[in-house]
Amino acid sequence: TISGNISSGDAAGVYSHGLLTVSDSTISGNTATLSSGGVYNFLGTLSVVSSTIKANTALNGSGGGILNNGILTLSNSSVSGNTASQNGGGIFNNAILTVSNSTISGNMAGGNGGGIYDAGVLSITSTLISANTAGNSGGGLEVKSGVSLTLSSTTITGNTAKNGAGIENHGTLTITNS
Repeated sequence: TISGNISSGDAAGVYSHGLLTVSDSTISGNTATLSSGGVYNFLGTLSVVSSTIKANTALNGSGGGILNNGILTLSNSSVSGNTASQNGGGIFNNAILTVSNSTISGNMAGGNGGGIYDAGVLSITSTLISANTAGNSGGGLEVKSGVSLTLSSTTITGNTAKNGAGIENHGTLTITNS
C-alpha cells in the first residue's frame, strides 16, 4: 500500500520514469499540489494488475488517479474516487493506454473527462465506466481531437457532465458489443 503522501509538485504516490509493475496493491489517499495524485508514468512503461487506485487528488492539475505519458496497461483493477481540478479525474492519458476487465468509477474532474481524459491512443475492453463526474464535458470519457478510442464489451452508465455525460468525442471512436 502506498498512501497518505503529499507532493508540493506532481506525483504524490509514485513518479515513474522507467518500468513499473503494480500488482495486487493499493495506491490511495495521496495528494499532489499539481498533477497526478496517485501515479505519474512519465515516458515509462506501467502495468497495473489486480490493484486499486483510489481517493487520490490532483489539486491544481490533471490525472487524479493516474497521469500517463508513456505506455500504460490496466487490467483487473479499479480506479475510483479520484479527483483532478482540471482533466482526467480517474486517468489522464497522453500516450498509449489499454484497459481491460476493470472498473473506472466515482472519479471527478473539474474540467473534462471525469473517468478518463484521452489525448492519446486508448483501447478499453470488458470494463465498467460508471458514476464519474466532469464539470464541463465527458463525464465517463473525453476523447480529444486527433486521437482514437476503441471500446469493446464495455458498459458506460450513470456518469454526469454539462455535455457528453457518457462520452464526449472529438476524435475517432469505434464501439463494438458495448
